[in-house]
Amino acid sequence: MFVRRKPNKSGSTSIQIVEKRGGRNVVVCSVGCFKDPKQIERLEAEAQTRLEGLRPQLELNFGQTERERSALDLLHTGTIQSVGLKLILGAIFDKIGFNTIPDDLFKEIV
Repeated sequence: MFVRRKPNKSGSTSIQIVEKRGGRNVVVCSVGCFKDPKQIERLEAEAQTRLEGLRPQLELNFGQTERERSALDLLHTGTIQSVGLKLILGAIFDKIGFNTIPDDLFKEIV
């Protein structure tokens, strides 16, 4: 995606956010249009800001703060377990009658 200046027949200039799809330019967002060069510059800056929000985030910025690092350390130690799912589905598993089969692997697969 990129920001495009497009001159109009009226003499104003449109500022658009454009994406190339299948060899064609597709307008994702029209930011606005002005004749005044200062306003056009302001619109281009706004379009660049919007463009950053529209681009996909390519990296995850975890571990930036002390709190995030401690949460990541806790996850890596393996001390957190998902028990809610086992409680709910375990009750259904028992109600169906599958608990009569004495195989732990069978329960995990089901």
